Amino acid sequence: MIKSMGITKENWEQCIMLNPNKMGKVNVVNKFVDSVAYSLVWGFMEGLTARAIYDDEILVGFTMYGFCEEVSDYKIYSVLIDKNHQGKGYGRRVLEHLINDIKKIPGCNDIYLTFNPENLRAKGLYESLGFKNTGKKFRLPELVRKDIYGEEYDDKNDEYLYSLNIR
Repeated sequence: MIKSMGITKENWEQCIMLNPNKMGKVNVVNKFVDSVAYSLVWGFMEGLTARAIYDDEILVGFTMYGFCEEVSDYKIYSVLIDKNHQGKGYGRRVLEHLINDIKKIPGCNDIYLTFNPENLRAKGLYESLGFKNTGKKFRLPELVRKDIYGEEYDDKNDEYLYSLNIR
């Protein structure tokens, strides 16, 4: 059974070592998802909610969500499934769990998320859960763009903005 827990003294080190990169290297920012360490610091500064994701007692991933000024509603900022647990259906189960939690927030009408246009698996998953393309794009912060793409960055790398109406 999927459950989420806060980041604590007992699990923070395990959380920051979660790694979606099949090459084994933990980066500050990966092509499709920020590292947990980066997310925790940024989320703390922005007042976002970070959650460790477990399947029973096994840590399988991390997620972060919260109010987004740019869209004036709630946004899922990160869903990371550790490389050892990918391809087992956790992404869908975690998103369904997260959507149900966010639906309980008073005043939340839509849930937003962004993703790299090259991440076709994420696109298929989000669309299968009812997320729709808003037609808008989201530009990553400059240092994050350089970490992922180096100096060669253009508009084709801007992330897609999708939304799910929950009311």
